[in-house]
Amino acid sequence: MASGINSVATLSQNLLLQSNVRNIQHQLDKVQLQIASGKKTDVYSGLGSTSRITLDFHRQKEQIQNYRDSIAASQARIGVVDKALTRLTEIATEFRSKFLQNRPYMSTDPTVRAVFKDEAQSALREINQLLNTPFEGGYLFSGRLSTTSPMVDPGDTATALTPLAVVNDIVNVTAGTNYVANGANTAFNAVVTALTPSAAAYTGTAPNRYPYRGDNATFSNTPPFTNALTVRVDEGTDIAYTVRGDDPAIAALLQGVYTFATTDYSAAQEAAFFQMMDAASFRIDQALEGSSLVAPTGVINAGGTFDGLRSRLGTIGAIENRMKSIDLQHEQRLTLIDNELGRLEDADPYEAISKLQGLQSQLSSSFQVTAILKDLTLSNFI
Repeated sequence: MASGINSVATLSQNLLLQSNVRNIQHQLDKVQLQIASGKKTDVYSGLGSTSRITLDFHRQKEQIQNYRDSIAASQARIGVVDKALTRLTEIATEFRSKFLQNRPYMSTDPTVRAVFKDEAQSALREINQLLNTPFEGGYLFSGRLSTTSPMVDPGDTATALTPLAVVNDIVNVTAGTNYVANGANTAFNAVVTALTPSAAAYTGTAPNRYPYRGDNATFSNTPPFTNALTVRVDEGTDIAYTVRGDDPAIAALLQGVYTFATTDYSAAQEAAFFQMMDAASFRIDQALEGSSLVAPTGVINAGGTFDGLRSRLGTIGAIENRMKSIDLQHEQRLTLIDNELGRLEDADPYEAISKLQGLQSQLSSSFQVTAILKDLTLSNFI
């Protein structure tokens, strides 16, 4: 008897079983993917109505991470500025102490004077190096003109138009300003005037004698941050952190140290010599504390109004703390977003394994039924 006559299984039954098997295999693939990836689905559309929320969370997460990356990069830059300002403050403090220690011997011991002058010139070179420290292919103390090293090398007193030669001429040589012929007040005020930042880069000739060649544009670290270096730390929130080599506090430090580094001793004008030294020392004090510091009686006071290096350090510290605070808020926000994304996207491993086992059981049963129907004929019932 032909098998086609004896077959009990119908075409529709076979098609239904094949459809069930394919459906179970599709579900198995999906569950296996969930177990392997830990996610409910590998496409956003698989999340159904929550897909838009999930996409928005991912957008927020990317934006917040960009803010964190910007903060991290800026913190590194600000850290370099902080260290440089700290060292400038130390140099100022050290020279104030050195001068007080050496002052009693300067009139009688030429070696003390020579060593002190050499130390001052070495300090100028260190200040120069600190302000010219390169970072990430640029210079932090040049403002927006970051590709240009900000400070001019001090040079030496014998090379014309170098900063040391310019100040040496003002203090010891030039007829209208040298302290021996014109007095300490005239000479020191001329030094301060020469080493006050101007609107143009250093030329060595008046009025461009301040040894700086970075950005000269007037800037503001407060909104709207005119010509300042800024970083976007959050939506609608920028922080400015500009400190330049033409900062008045740095200029005051240089005015004092350049005076120490150049003033030659004159026994005939010993009183004027010490007036120059005392003025330089006080100017360094002002570089530390600010121009509001009151000069002792008889000490020359010159220059405009400015905050000192310690104030600058305090401002940089406040900026660093603010950035850390904002970064912590971003970190906490990312944690919340990750928790929400986990709730929306992550598969429950225990539920997925249980479902896998159930589907495997269903698939095995379907295969058994298929095998039985395949072999079932009319003769089985006779």
